[in-house]
Amino acid sequence: MAYRDRADLYFKTASDGRRLFFPWLYLGQGYLLASEQDYERLRRRFKAYQSASMNLAWLALPAIFVWLHSQYFLSGIFLVIALWIAFGLIWTRHLAAGLEATNERLSLDETFLAAARQLGSAKLWLAEIGCLAFLLMSAVLFIVGRADWIVLCGAVFFGFGAVSLGYQLILLRRFRLNAPSGQRAAGLGSTSRRPE
Repeated sequence: MAYRDRADLYFKTASDGRRLFFPWLYLGQGYLLASEQDYERLRRRFKAYQSASMNLAWLALPAIFVWLHSQYFLSGIFLVIALWIAFGLIWTRHLAAGLEATNERLSLDETFLAAARQLGSAKLWLAEIGCLAFLLMSAVLFIVGRADWIVLCGAVFFGFGAVSLGYQLILLRRFRLNAPSGQRAAGLGSTSRRPE
């Protein structure tokens, strides 16, 4: 079965059927889930955290626009980011508390491929084109001397996004070329959910 939502990127079914949880993706170790009930419960809680984080991020956007030309803009942005990161760290540690740690890890390629398979080629290409368009606009602003530090930060962010999305497109193409036809059609892989 293909990925149902973004929460699935943080879980993996090992070759022996064990459920594993990777709260830090490829940046940290995995945790063993003792039962299918534990998996479903943790997945629901993790999904709720992700939804809450996204909603808070959207709610913060009006404040960011209000602060845009304020002398407190930088300090406000750093405060919002620091609070968001702190909340994520605390909540993720809470979710992993009591779970058995394993030596298994996700690789960068596994993480990127899982995200690419969830989004699909069309959405990846749209996002890639959007990032490249912003980079082109930033280059024009630099050439005409109208760029400021906000444009510079945006160029760095979207430049990283363009590289990341391009790499995901390459991985997705390799997967589709190398995977059996039935697996490509079903969207199955090492990190997919068990058949239901």
